[in-house]
Amino acid sequence: MGEVRLTIDGQHMKVEAGTTVWQAAKDAGIDIPALCHDPKLVPVGVCRMCVVDVGGRVLAASCVRTCEEGMNVTTGGEAIEQHRRMLTELLMSEQPDDCGKQSTTGDSEIHHLAAHYEVDGTRLPRPSARARDDSSKVMVVDHQACILCDRCIRACDDIQNNDVIGRSGKGYTTTISFDLNDPMGDSSCVSCGECLAACPTGALVNKALSLPIVAREDLQKIDSVCPYCGVGCSLSYFVDKSQNKIAYVDGRDSPVNEGRLCVKGRYGFDYATHPHRLTKPLIRREEAYPKRGLSPEVAGELAQTKRRRRGRLVDYDQVMGAFREASWDEALQLVASRFKQIRDEHGSNSLAGFGSAKCSNEEAYVFQKLIRAVFGTNNVDHCTRLCHASSVAALLETIGSGAVTNTFNGIAQADVALVAGSNTTANHPVAATFFKQATRRGLKLIVVDPRRPDLANHAWRYARIKPGSDVAFYNGIMNVIIAEGLINADYVRDHTRDFEKLKAVVADYPPEVASKLSGVSTEIIVDIARAYAGAKAAMTFWGMGISQHTTGTDNARCLISLCLMTGHCGRPGTGLHPLRGQNNVQGASDAGLIPIVYPDYQSVTDPATKAKFEKAWNTPLDGNVGLTVTEITAGAADGSVRGLYCMGENPFLSDPNINKVRKAISNLDFLVVQDIFLTETAEFADVILPASSYMEKLGTYTNSDRRVQLGRPALELPGDARLDWQIVCEIGTRMGYPMNYANPEAIFTEFAALTTSYSQLDYDNIGQTGRLWPAPDRQADDGIQVLFGEGFPTADGRGRFVPCAFVPAKELPDERFPFVLNTGRMLEHWHTGTMTRRSKALDAIAPEAMVEVHPDDLARLELNDGDFVKVTSRRGEIVLRAVALDRVSQGSVFIPFHFREAAANLLTIDAVDPYGKIPEYKYCAVQIEAATAE
Repeated sequence: MGEVRLTIDGQHMKVEAGTTVWQAAKDAGIDIPALCHDPKLVPVGVCRMCVVDVGGRVLAASCVRTCEEGMNVTTGGEAIEQHRRMLTELLMSEQPDDCGKQSTTGDSEIHHLAAHYEVDGTRLPRPSARARDDSSKVMVVDHQACILCDRCIRACDDIQNNDVIGRSGKGYTTTISFDLNDPMGDSSCVSCGECLAACPTGALVNKALSLPIVAREDLQKIDSVCPYCGVGCSLSYFVDKSQNKIAYVDGRDSPVNEGRLCVKGRYGFDYATHPHRLTKPLIRREEAYPKRGLSPEVAGELAQTKRRRRGRLVDYDQVMGAFREASWDEALQLVASRFKQIRDEHGSNSLAGFGSAKCSNEEAYVFQKLIRAVFGTNNVDHCTRLCHASSVAALLETIGSGAVTNTFNGIAQADVALVAGSNTTANHPVAATFFKQATRRGLKLIVVDPRRPDLANHAWRYARIKPGSDVAFYNGIMNVIIAEGLINADYVRDHTRDFEKLKAVVADYPPEVASKLSGVSTEIIVDIARAYAGAKAAMTFWGMGISQHTTGTDNARCLISLCLMTGHCGRPGTGLHPLRGQNNVQGASDAGLIPIVYPDYQSVTDPATKAKFEKAWNTPLDGNVGLTVTEITAGAADGSVRGLYCMGENPFLSDPNINKVRKAISNLDFLVVQDIFLTETAEFADVILPASSYMEKLGTYTNSDRRVQLGRPALELPGDARLDWQIVCEIGTRMGYPMNYANPEAIFTEFAALTTSYSQLDYDNIGQTGRLWPAPDRQADDGIQVLFGEGFPTADGRGRFVPCAFVPAKELPDERFPFVLNTGRMLEHWHTGTMTRRSKALDAIAPEAMVEVHPDDLARLELNDGDFVKVTSRRGEIVLRAVALDRVSQGSVFIPFHFREAAANLLTIDAVDPYGKIPEYKYCAVQIEAATAE
């Protein structure tokens, strides 16, 4: 664009053409006050506070006036200052006596200007008051404090891309409004708080959640990372150390989220100080044996009675009677001695461990080390088995790496993006903001999902496939690309193998066949094929709608083949990105918390690798593949697995067919649960160890992008609770294997030294915003964003095509069970609700389980929106409220799995993908009928 030369307040400078005067002055260290402008927002110049003299007839708004060659700008002076003083006084005359922002956080920009100009507006007439809106669960809208700067509107529209806020009324009655002038709490607002973060006055302020909000200078700011989804947003906790509570949260600028947050990140923090926190070790009383559910008959009876009377959270009064408090010495000695006894009497493989993707890399590393080096088995797994194990299996098989090949922000360089099987706005809401933003600049977004996600509202093409028809649909796409000669022949020749095998299989799926199997028209199939293949750069994202099937690995194989045949890999704006579910599911996998590999995906069956870790850990290791989550449960049922160490997992709600899981887990000789709350799984434990929440510990976390970030402690541990890594290491030491580390940094150093991916990372160079792995240079860069431009980490450096034929789901609808059940997450809740249902705001926004049913299906069943219904499968039944929504297709229903009183996994089938061993969460047959009064 070239440069222009100008002078601002006597400073000569050159700036890029198109730069605004306000930005040029800021870059030169000259402060120009503004109320309607924020550098993240498109300037509009409505407040006129930023006016400057550019030699024109009138003063110019510097936020919208661009620099011109030879321009001479004056940013101050008597006339300009008088203008700003008068404008400030006029605005202050309409401000309420008690500004919600200034009286709490003390950062109302209008009040700061008023103090600077020594005006308060009291000498001017005070107009009649505007309304106040308290309907939102998380923030207050004070229309009297609003100056109509439109920053909230632009933040909602241009940053979060939610399009909820506008204006209504005329003249003095003009106010910001939500949807069609609805109260904020009744509107489509998703409570992300972006409007509040942008607001320069007290018009939008947080409601107090854990304690009254006070001025920033009275709180300690702790920079950390969000504890929820795999996006890994950077944030800051503002903490009252005297009360050991977080007052509020702000987003923090980083390459990940650019300061953005969702409702969970901004308002889901107070669970850490909930009165339900476990603070002392607990040991089951002798009289509390046998455990409930020990026999199948008792378990079945219990499941039916608890379905009718189960509360929203574990009943502490009822359950705690089965346990007694113990000292740490007694509890740890009991744990170590019982695990050692089981190992010595029944062999190492009679023990197993469930780790957690909510824990840090350091905690995952020492946990898997304990299981392997001390228990002597590879029977260690975590929730990746339940979310993206099939994706990882397919990626390792085809391109030699189980991680993403490009970051989600890479979509900014793409001209086409495919989002498959992902309700991104609910599961990865901040990533979704970048997807939506990309469509505004012209990206062709393709969304494929049986249940229409909100992201489809921004799509160029939306394909509502039939549940379970992914392979047929993508084979149809690839058939068109091959038939029309749209493959990237050079890339296929130079970087792949086995293309002819793929070509032979997809030949059986012309658009007409794919359309019949998938329910998507031939026209849309052809359109999508041409757009994806014809793109200069296309990215492929997928979620658990792809992976959580008995054909999950095949589904992912198809997406990888689609990428390989078109050459959309290894360049900016291209790549494969399975959107990881939990905050550290990538890192936990990297750290070896899976049964087939050591840290950094080094095979447990490779003799050289085994010898490497035996030398590093100074102990013999098992050279056989261990058991997965579902196989460990099966082992507990048949008695081959007798002892289980469960850290931060809750299989009694998260695993499929949980009646069967309960029977299996209750059959264990010894169960240890290490957690922050009394979970459903902990009810059946022999020993419960009180652990640390995310906000109480130091450690690294690796997000979906492969970015390794530091989580920093904001709170002190409650009571006698301990840090997870210390508990794990103490158990190992008491079992005769010393695990002595000074701190988490020492653990990270040991872990990184055993890897290639993390070898150049340390606590010093990770910094405030983290680094991507791999990072070949220890200091110089942010890590490599786009992988595999020169080939893949396979034996021959080539990506492999793995053809797949369409196979129907394991359990199809029939006359008795005519509906297909799909399960998943809600925006406001997380996993089994252990944390979010103890968060005041999140629980208030979404307090109740529901089943989404198509309106026509409800009408056919003679049921109404809001009726309570009974949903039954071959494995169980639950009662919950029906919600009429056409986002689900006819014949399909959707139930979130966060609610123990209506546990969706009582219904799901425990059939698994043969490769990734992931359960079928997205497809089973159910019946719906009116619930009885009982």
